[in-house]
Amino acid sequence: MNILYVVNADIERPSFGNEQRTRLIYDALSKVGNVHILDVRSEGESWHGRKFLSLSPQKGFRRLVNAFWNRLLIRPCGKCVVPIYPFPLRWSSDAYFPGVKFDVVVARYLNNVGLMALWNVAPKLYVDIDDHPMQIFETVYAPTFSPARRAFSRFVNMVFFRFVERKLTGGWVANPEQVPMVRTRGKTILLQNIPFNVNGLQEHSLFRNCYESQSNDKYLFTVGRLDYSPNHLGIDQFLTTIWPLVNRKFPDLKYKIAGAGLPEEYREKWSRIQNVEVLGYVDCLDDLYSECQAAVVPIISGGGTCIKTLEALAHLRVCLSTPFGARGIPNEILTEGRNGIFVYDSPQDFVGILARLMKDAVWQRRCEDAGKAYIDAYYSPKQFERAVFDLLS
Repeated sequence: MNILYVVNADIERPSFGNEQRTRLIYDALSKVGNVHILDVRSEGESWHGRKFLSLSPQKGFRRLVNAFWNRLLIRPCGKCVVPIYPFPLRWSSDAYFPGVKFDVVVARYLNNVGLMALWNVAPKLYVDIDDHPMQIFETVYAPTFSPARRAFSRFVNMVFFRFVERKLTGGWVANPEQVPMVRTRGKTILLQNIPFNVNGLQEHSLFRNCYESQSNDKYLFTVGRLDYSPNHLGIDQFLTTIWPLVNRKFPDLKYKIAGAGLPEEYREKWSRIQNVEVLGYVDCLDDLYSECQAAVVPIISGGGTCIKTLEALAHLRVCLSTPFGARGIPNEILTEGRNGIFVYDSPQDFVGILARLMKDAVWQRRCEDAGKAYIDAYYSPKQFERAVFDLLS
């Protein structure tokens, strides 16, 4: 079986959640067929015969129609999460992989499906939708629009999504609540995100010994790709609305933030806040997790499910999360933090949960152990692989 895998990430050295998920899908696909990688980024390093896509605009009448379409619909939307043009941009699979007849196309995300008319490449088209595009629109883009523009953009995006949806043989989503929301021609399968870079930390007894805190420097910890606006905006709101209360009640507690790409305006703003440390990119997070009091996921918008929430549990740390940061995790798992995840709805909730954790170390350890057990039971590369095979079969 020849599989065309359309990606938008560096899967040779994954360092973020998007890249990890892309690589895990590649690893699974490699076990069922001959995978040819087409990277929609314009340049990068070659890996396993990867080709970099060069899309060309249409010419003549088709180009004029596309330009009119763009001005009439795409531009007023501000951001189309599933952009479609009457005449897709020009490219040829034969130009990149001469003589190869593809049986299956697998694409990461929907945004290139319409631009490239991927349904014309092979008999079957599967897409890792990851997160429902309309939820991304509602949480990331819609709040920045005026009411009229929001309504118009919502309508256009929904029409475009339904059009593409009917072209799909099947798809994966990361949030179980979204499985019935996607109506492809075939199946939609749950493909859960898994904690990042913790495959070598699965032995529970050794893991506990390694992660006993040896420091008196107590702090809360957040990690994320900070050039992604939902991450830095969520942290900024946390620092504005919740951290002042925490700092007053626990004046010796610090808040450490790790991640690359933070815009300079936020770096300057956060550096002036008492007991807040902006660490920048950190290659290995093990020590930061091992010494922190708890992880914090203050995300209020975005896509997918938050790998950082699961990652905290895998590192034997409880996680204090917004409802958005814990979405995709069944409600029964979230009950009273018994599996290591504490969902807070207000600053007072957060401070109350933190106060109990700071006071009762035995109870916190039970929560940490339960969280790690939950990750071990339900999140693994093998389970991820089975979900990929289930759809392709």
